Amino acid sequence: MVISCLVIGYPVSYFLARTQSRWRGFLLFLVVAPLLVSAVVRNIGWFPILSNSGLVNWLLLKFGLVSQPVPLISNFTGVVIGLVHALLPFMILTLTTVIQRIEPELEEASASLGAGPVRTFFEVMLPLSLPGMIGGSLLVFTMAIAAYTTPVIMGGNRVLVMATFIGQQFRTVLDYALGATAAAVLMLLAGLLTLLAVRLGVQRTDVAR
Repeated sequence: MVISCLVIGYPVSYFLARTQSRWRGFLLFLVVAPLLVSAVVRNIGWFPILSNSGLVNWLLLKFGLVSQPVPLISNFTGVVIGLVHALLPFMILTLTTVIQRIEPELEEASASLGAGPVRTFFEVMLPLSLPGMIGGSLLVFTMAIAAYTTPVIMGGNRVLVMATFIGQQFRTVLDYALGATAAAVLMLLAGLLTLLAVRLGVQRTDVAR
């Protein structure tokens, strides 16, 4: 989950931080657009795309890439897709803020000294943006472990995560003691990770300065 958001989000964040295009504002709007839609509506919108008769499987079958529909929803894969879609904006916005504060002249200096794009990334950009990567990862992880609506809808009540486990204890098993204990542990963990993410956010601001 976190790795998926990081791998997808970093290139997008770098582009948004460095581009001078007049479409930058519109692209930022597209990034935050999923946050403007209800979680229920957003998840249901994936069904025409990921279901066995949806767009993705139709294309796979049409081009002969598979012989039968690939299960992409009502399983763990569907939960991952739904959560990445919902949490990716947080990773992108966090990284974009950090990368914007890294002077482009540092990359130019690295290139002028003979370093290629790959070496410049690993020796200049990656270390300087590491606090943002850690902060964004903690933020995404904190929200992912507390997510309930997306695992229920995209997982088809078949995928058990911490939030759905707590709901199961209260609504089905009626083990209120275990449910309350798990909820307290989840709340404490989420709170600690949030504080850690905020602390790293302050540190990254100091580093950028």
